[in-house]
Amino acid sequence: MLFRIWFLQSNAIGGTDEMVLPMADTLSMKVRYSGSVVILVLNGELTIRLDVLLSRFREFPSGLETEQRALIVDLHRVSSSSGGGVAVLMRFIRKRAEVNLQTFMCGLSVFMERLFRIVGLTQYAMIYPDEYTVLQRLKEVE
Repeated sequence: MLFRIWFLQSNAIGGTDEMVLPMADTLSMKVRYSGSVVILVLNGELTIRLDVLLSRFREFPSGLETEQRALIVDLHRVSSSSGGGVAVLMRFIRKRAEVNLQTFMCGLSVFMERLFRIVGLTQYAMIYPDEYTVLQRLKEVE
């Protein structure tokens, strides 16, 4: 059975890139920019297949442009998660911290927030309730 994994990126032309892989669930990611902030909006079940979506951001700075100063990972549309998906997200966020890119997470369920605090992910990424609050915080710091 063939299911879809979607990778959407808004660009100046308004085009969309689509990747289709065999899998048992649907996971999508939209990439948006707000000034010098990259916003990754995840939707669906957070599984190990997140690694495929994040592959273009694997190497820094080639994956995230050097002028980008912050990254927001919006998880408000994530319905559930597996251990593999959480591990991929943790590895990704830790790599951003190694290159001093400010990283924020928002839209976490109570369970995910607790889990991320327990595994120590909050030492690499701050948690906020929503994207708007993060953007306001970044404006204050400028």
